[in-house]
Amino acid sequence: MKILVIHGSPHNGNTLKLTWKLEEAMRKYDDVRFEYLSVNELNVQMCRGCFSCITKGEELCPLKNDDVKLVLEKMDEANGTIFAAPTYMYNIPALMKNLIDRLAYLGHRPRYMSKYAAVISTTCEKGLKEALRYLYLGTVWAWGFQLVGSLGAHTHPFFLTRKNRLNLDNKIDNLAERFYQAITSTEFPSVRFGEMMRYRAMSLHSLYSKEIFSADYRFYHENNEIGQRYFINSVTIGFFIDISSRALSFLIGRSMSKCRKRSDMEQRFLE
Repeated sequence: MKILVIHGSPHNGNTLKLTWKLEEAMRKYDDVRFEYLSVNELNVQMCRGCFSCITKGEELCPLKNDDVKLVLEKMDEANGTIFAAPTYMYNIPALMKNLIDRLAYLGHRPRYMSKYAAVISTTCEKGLKEALRYLYLGTVWAWGFQLVGSLGAHTHPFFLTRKNRLNLDNKIDNLAERFYQAITSTEFPSVRFGEMMRYRAMSLHSLYSKEIFSADYRFYHENNEIGQRYFINSVTIGFFIDISSRALSFLIGRSMSKCRKRSDMEQRFLE
């Protein structure tokens, strides 16, 4: 079993040390091995914000021959991924943020719905909650991973009491156990309502804006491997979740249709 760690710090500091502790806790499982990718050591060009990857397709990104493809390949190969980055001014470092920007299209066309992930961050003072939330929203949720858990620590000497250290050790052991159990489980979690609505909303959006978001339209409506039911056809979708999400998506579709007509009228007016 391979666990990939994407480390988004400009140096090897407290966040990496915390990740090492998690690796140590998972060593009790003989079949687990860790692989580390340090963004600081990768060639990841700055995102230009051209939006081409989202609207037309990631293959049309103007930035070529860097290590973003390598990151994707490593995540494809791994059974689980850990996103680790320190807290800088209530957020993650620019290195990690740029990598997430380069893979922004995964928020429209998730790739890792059948895989698991965790997020790790540390801070000397404040902003830990915000950084962990961004790591979750920017990577785990956006790219389709199933979140196993998050791990955060305050590293200022004032917080390094014996009680806090023991509490952190317990959190590390707990996350290690849950991560291993999730990956080795033969049963994939059933789809939750929010996840189902995400799929239906994105599918509708791609339908009503296919002239602009052509890559999304191909993903949701022309790719036979995806189908029309959910990202993964083999997962369990509860009856209530299926019916209620269909009803709500019908209302969303009507709203999108009206917005499209209004937008067409306004565009003609501007012309």
